[in-house]
Amino acid sequence: MSFQDLQKLVIKNDLCCRCGSCAGICPAQNIVFQDLLGQCLPSDLNKCINGCRLCIQVCPGYRSDVTSYQLGLGATKSIQLVRAIDKEVCRRGTSGGAVTSILAVGLNEKWWDGVLMLGYNPENPTQTMAKLLTTSIEVLDNTQSRYCVAPLNQILRKTVEGHRYAIVGLPCMLEGLDKWLAIQPKWRDRIVLKLGLLCHSTMKYGATQELLDKLEVTAHDAILQAHYREGAFPGGFKVVTHNSESKTIPLDNYMVLFNHYSLNRCRLCVDHYALHSDIAFADPFPFVDELKNGDLKWTTTVTRSYLGIEYLLRARTLGAIECRIVGDGNEKKWREKLDSIQQVHLRQIALTKKMNMPVPSMDIILPRVNFAQALLNLVRILVFQDIMLSAKQMIGRFFAGRFDPDYSRFRSTDES
Repeated sequence: MSFQDLQKLVIKNDLCCRCGSCAGICPAQNIVFQDLLGQCLPSDLNKCINGCRLCIQVCPGYRSDVTSYQLGLGATKSIQLVRAIDKEVCRRGTSGGAVTSILAVGLNEKWWDGVLMLGYNPENPTQTMAKLLTTSIEVLDNTQSRYCVAPLNQILRKTVEGHRYAIVGLPCMLEGLDKWLAIQPKWRDRIVLKLGLLCHSTMKYGATQELLDKLEVTAHDAILQAHYREGAFPGGFKVVTHNSESKTIPLDNYMVLFNHYSLNRCRLCVDHYALHSDIAFADPFPFVDELKNGDLKWTTTVTRSYLGIEYLLRARTLGAIECRIVGDGNEKKWREKLDSIQQVHLRQIALTKKMNMPVPSMDIILPRVNFAQALLNLVRILVFQDIMLSAKQMIGRFFAGRFDPDYSRFRSTDES
């Protein structure tokens, strides 16, 4: 049976990326995600269609479509810094509000009938959930990155034939969607634009719970709002209670949680750059020296397709966004840094595979590693990872505050 294959080959091997593709395309609606605040793994309702196997075919945890020809930043038409013209959209966005502006103007101009994206659960604002939004006000209300795992693609089952949708998701979510579009090409008329978020990993809800504990917020029903990137760039985790009390943890103070709560599948990922998107978005960190102090609210935008170029130009023509080209030197440095990060993950996959531990199937030439490297890597992961990373972070902050002018600029901007 199909779900039994998914259970055996993906879920039990800890390769599930929680993208929700299996639930979104299941013709029997047999697959559900019931434990969103725990492991957030798919389970079945015992009504699987024997021999279907669609769930395993679209699963990025079982097989990744990334090949050796796609390593690096991937297909690139242009790289620009983009931000919302509307100051409120820019203020509320993670960086420059570019994603929110494009989605909102698209709804207002009827380019699409709905938007598939992650947002907050109105019954528990600390919980992330998949949403199908139909108004620009709803999009603005759910703006900002949410560093909490949620199966976005399960919402695909709520789309309607004959309607047009834009989707904004993580690389694994868009890869799962593209696998489905390859099986059902007629869906290409339904999903008209794919916006991707550059991503190094996501986190289980336990990370959010730890942040709430550190802020000494215990009653979820007392929380009115919860944002992961609130405030002056780069922002921080902020909760607002019903009595108007607000508490915040700066971004750099909780980044270490990614090492505690990220998924195993994230550790084995090489598509951090949303290769399956029409437009990919990231923070402006690589290009801050091109921006004036206090003017860091911009979004790095990588346009990958002619369709992406078209909609970016549409949004700019209508006055929703402004754009500026990035410098060649900084772009080159950014690409080199991304390549080095990708090589770390390639070695991680090679080491894991050498130890006969499960890895996704992918057409990538892996670097050669020896057994000693594999053993040391395993010890680091299982025993010392949290200690080493925490110590490295503290040491990095100590020295960066004295010698890194960009870091000092972030600190002064965030604290102002």
